Order: sequence, then structure tokens, then C-alpha cells
Amino acid sequence: MNWQSEALCVFLDSRAGTEILTLQFLSYDTPANTEYKRALSKLLTIAFCSRRTVDVFHDDNDARIVGLDFTPPNISPVGPAIHNDFYCITGSNIPDTAEVVFEAPPLSVAITPDLRRPYWVLIEQLSATVPAGVCEVFLRAPGWQSDRVSVTVRSGSPLTARTLYPGRPKTEPYTFVFAATPAIQSPGNGPVSADPVLTNRTNFHAIVRHCLANLLTLTESLLRTDNFEANIRFVAIFDTTQGATTANALVGQLDPNLIEALRDRLNGFVGRYAEKADIVFCITANATHRRPNGVAHDR
Repeated sequence: MNWQSEALCVFLDSRAGTEILTLQFLSYDTPANTEYKRALSKLLTIAFCSRRTVDVFHDDNDARIVGLDFTPPNISPVGPAIHNDFYCITGSNIPDTAEVVFEAPPLSVAITPDLRRPYWVLIEQLSATVPAGVCEVFLRAPGWQSDRVSVTVRSGSPLTARTLYPGRPKTEPYTFVFAATPAIQSPGNGPVSADPVLTNRTNFHAIVRHCLANLLTLTESLLRTDNFEANIRFVAIFDTTQGATTANALVGQLDPNLIEALRDRLNGFVGRYAEKADIVFCITANATHRRPNGVAHDR
């Protein structure tokens, strides 16, 4: 794809060979036509970035694009694929024996998810055995396989704020946030100190996975009633750039060995990452105060 002044040029590999088609924004376009062409350009960009096959429509003997179509796959990766970061895929009616397969011929890497739900699967940390670069990812189980989706796997820094599951498709879905707290408040509103949780990202990932398994797979079924869990958005925040400040002390110590969430600071903290949480789970590695005293915050 290439923008040329007021036209978008698209180079397509088709059964007839390579073709060049254009999407032209003309001075005499009506507002409705302009919006339609903007929508087409956005869809073309999405298809290009996700390496999707599309059907492009144009009149005979005319290279101007008048429409396009592509069938969405039955799975959708959530965010970029980064080594050692969470990696999640959404879908529907996912078997509880499904595995995630990455293929970049001749290599094929199968990974057992750390959490399986009918609507999504979670890999606690994406293994570096998955080769970096372009590959196809899909889910498979005995007698079943999802569509294939092209992704680009990369190494580098994991995301500081990661959506694990997008939840209900609305502006503000009901949201759970798992936040690694950067600081701890001493008893009696005393001084703050750095929370060791930010020194061990692997352990943070394991705790988040453990919390999700407790919430969604064990005996208590509140969130599974009437498929409510499918509407919940899950987010993890782990940001090593946040210092040990009072505003970042999301938990406080209570004598003799209790730890509690400092509720008045939670919305401000998660709001920095454009999150509006209904429940925040504060993840701490406090060595001395380990008995929780209401670490969940309900907005």
C-alpha cells in the first residue's frame, strides 16, 4: 500500500498476477462518498497489517476500487505477540483441550495454554521457542481446528498495560485490573517503600494466571452464571517505570501483619493507562505483611 497525494495505491497479488488498484479521493465526492472511501481505506489498512486475504471489487477495465470484502476468522489474537509477555486468543466454543499452534514453515510450535475458557485462552508467558517473525497462529484440539491468523512475533519489552480479554464490545465493559503495586505505605500512614513485585515479572504473570484460574475455573461459579464472564474485560498492569511515591502506594501495611488496598488511589493509578476499573486486584510482594485485608476495590 502506498499513499500518493489524494489516492491510495494498492499492489495486489491475485490469480492473474500482480495488479495495481487505486482508491481515489476526488474533489467532487459527496460527504457520504468521502466517508465510504475512508472506511474502505481503514479496512484495507487493517487487512494489510494483519495480512488478511481480501476480495477487492472494481469495474471492468477500471483500476479504481469500489468495494471490498473479507471474512473475519473465528479467532482473534489480543494484542501483539511478544516473547515473555502474556498472549491471549479469543473465540467461541473453544474446546477445553485446545492448544495454540504457531507455524512458520518448516517450524511448528504447539503450546498448551495456561488457562482455557470457552471464549479465550491465555498463555502465561509466550515462549522464545516460538520463532520471531511472521507466522500463522491457530487453535486445535482432537477433531477440531480454528481458522489461521497471520501474526508477527517479536522479542523486546513486554507491554506495561496488557488487555488479556476485551470483554463485552461496548465503550466501558465491566473491567477487572490486576495491578503490580509500585510502592507500599508503612503502618499509620508512614513512609512509602518500593514494592519488590516489580522486580519479578515472571512471578507477577504466575499470580495473575492463578487469580484468573481461581475466579473462572474453581468451585465458586458466580462469574460463570449466565456466561457473565464473557462480558468481563481483564487487564494486567506491570510498569517498572513507576517510582515509590505516595500516589503509587496502592497497598498499605496494618499491624501486625495485614495488607490492605488503599482504595482512594486505585482509580487514579489505573486511569494513567486509560483504564476505568470496576475491580482492582493489587498484586504485592510484601515480605512481612502477607494477610490480605480487602485488596479488591469495587468502583
